[in-house]
Amino acid sequence: MPRPTRARAVEAPSMSISNFTRVSKTHNFVDTAKKAIVTTDITNTTSLRKRKASTTLSRDDESNRANFLKRNISFSPSDEEGDDNTKRMCRREEPVPIKRPILPVKGKRLAPKKEERSHRPAKETVLAASRRDVRSTQLKIDAMYQKRQAAAKEAIDSEVQGLPTDLADMVRLHRAFIKTLMIQMAHGRNDVPLDIREMAPNVSRAWGKRSVTVEDVRRCIAIEGAGETPSPFHITDYGNGKVCIELRTGYRSTDVREKDICALFNENLRRIWSEKSTDQMQDVEVPLDGLSLADLPQAEVKTMSITSANPMFAKGQKTLDVFKNDLVAKQLDKQAKQASSSNMLNADGSKMSLLDRLRHKEIAMASAAAGPTAADTQRIAALNRVPDVAATISMLSLTNPISLPRCAFTMAMITEKLRDSLRVPMSKEEGIACVRLIAKEIAPEWLKVVTIGGRENVVIQRGGEPVRKTLEDRAKKLLGC
Repeated sequence: MPRPTRARAVEAPSMSISNFTRVSKTHNFVDTAKKAIVTTDITNTTSLRKRKASTTLSRDDESNRANFLKRNISFSPSDEEGDDNTKRMCRREEPVPIKRPILPVKGKRLAPKKEERSHRPAKETVLAASRRDVRSTQLKIDAMYQKRQAAAKEAIDSEVQGLPTDLADMVRLHRAFIKTLMIQMAHGRNDVPLDIREMAPNVSRAWGKRSVTVEDVRRCIAIEGAGETPSPFHITDYGNGKVCIELRTGYRSTDVREKDICALFNENLRRIWSEKSTDQMQDVEVPLDGLSLADLPQAEVKTMSITSANPMFAKGQKTLDVFKNDLVAKQLDKQAKQASSSNMLNADGSKMSLLDRLRHKEIAMASAAAGPTAADTQRIAALNRVPDVAATISMLSLTNPISLPRCAFTMAMITEKLRDSLRVPMSKEEGIACVRLIAKEIAPEWLKVVTIGGRENVVIQRGGEPVRKTLEDRAKKLLGC
């Protein structure tokens, strides 16, 4: 049966006098003050409740935190936590995994336990192992190098035993020079010259005494070839300060052995030292220790053309040769003038007077060979113009019909054609002299000069014309070239 609803009591609306009348300001002030006082009390009450609530909550949090710590830290539940223990027991228990024993497998090593791994030393990394291997290899190489250096030093000390200080240094210098030379030859070609300027610093560093010069290298090569066997090297000069070392013709770098060359050098050096020391002791009584490097021979330097090293320098080398030849000619002229001026002295050595010098000059001119005359000069000029004149006459002969075996022209016509056709113009007299020279001495079978009625005519035989090369050879023969 449904439950009957209760009717709510209708509250009567509060009637206030302010709804019907206008309240004065005094009554309004009193109501507002009351409301403010009530609001203040409510606010204070609310803040106090909030403070108490927060205090209560903070206390509850502390108790909850303490209970949480107790639950997590304690190993057995306490009497104060009955409800929590009951809930914990009601939870479903998780199954505990069963640890099965690990049986050893044949041929397989079990992994060590954590406690054993913590006490075992860490394994060496790959980088550390490689560094250790490199360090050990470098130590072995250094030990081997020091051993070889000590053996080489002992060998050199035994070789220089009994020699003066300068000659002992020369032996060490030669060994450093040969070693450096062989290394550079092994890295290069046989036909490439080795510049001493580039090789000297390396030899100086290996020798350890001072800077090596070209003279030191010349002494080394000269002593190598002082005996019956010549040195396989020779020195060449290409100019511009480039002095090189080259292998002699017929030698290769594989034919040169450092040990044999050093033995040959020591043998020749001791022989030269004994010979020079013996000669000086017989003459001046100089002790053996007084010999120096200045007494040793030096190899010759072969001067090479600069164009063989670089063809681009050919033009400059030609200009330099012309300049040097001019200097030599001027020096010879100067010497000749000095000799002629020395002849201007009397028999007693006194200076000649002006009259004596004039007489001496006349005698010298009379005894001197006479120069070429005007006819000789004209003949030489005509011989030099023979090929050009012959070519012009040959072209002039082709103007007439070819059926005729010969043709004739007047001398005046030919000289006029020569003056108009040649690149370098020539006078009428020179043209006549050249045509007569060709007709009489150079090619009489081709040209003939015939005089008819007081006028000269030139007759050309077309079948007897020589080639240009033949005309040039005949002209040079007449010139005496």
